[in-house]
Amino acid sequence: MTEYKVQQMPANRSAHRLEIAMRTETIGEYEIEYSGIQLPDSEDWVANLAIYAPSTNPMHRNDIFPSQRVAVDSVFPSEQEAEAEARVFALSLIEKGRKRET
Repeated sequence: MTEYKVQQMPANRSAHRLEIAMRTETIGEYEIEYSGIQLPDSEDWVANLAIYAPSTNPMHRNDIFPSQRVAVDSVFPSEQEAEAEARVFALSLIEKGRKRET
């Protein structure tokens, strides 16, 4: 199931308010949040990702991959393409982690 979250940057952060729609998805025991973020003064988009592992405290999220830009050498012509790349990146990280566990 995919959910959307909208995060707003504080008004004093810049003259422009930045809104980011984050897709949230659960893959196995991991929760991933990914988005496309438009570059300032550009038509291009970048991929952003955060991965959370299970936590014993329901009020705490265990971020094992803090929110950051991924595929840093790439820009994308649309938000959807940037989101798709972030999701692919998340799946590859999760798969690498599973291989190390076995």
